[in-house]
Amino acid sequence: MASIKSAATKDREQSERIVKRETLASLRAQLAEVRRERDFFRANSLRKEGVIQMLQKKVERLEGGAAAAPAGERIDFAAAAQAYCAAHGVSSVSRADLVAWCKEQARAAG
Repeated sequence: MASIKSAATKDREQSERIVKRETLASLRAQLAEVRRERDFFRANSLRKEGVIQMLQKKVERLEGGAAAAPAGERIDFAAAAQAYCAAHGVSSVSRADLVAWCKEQARAAG
């Protein structure tokens, strides 16, 4: 025997389906907007990371003495490292320590 629903029940169910459909559409639109914002910020972040990496490399070059020294006064790091190791009795030296030592030697020389 088939059940017969009242008109009020059918109207209520129809109303619930419409509300669900509208809610789902609204949530999908919000999700799309959030994804667009996420993509924008991700791209912006990647761009900034690229700039930061570029600047870090530039700082490393400048700290290394290659760009800071005039053309005739560039440091031969292999020879300078050997001289530093011989003068200090060590087997290795960091780049920053080597640059500082070379600057001291240049000031002392004159």
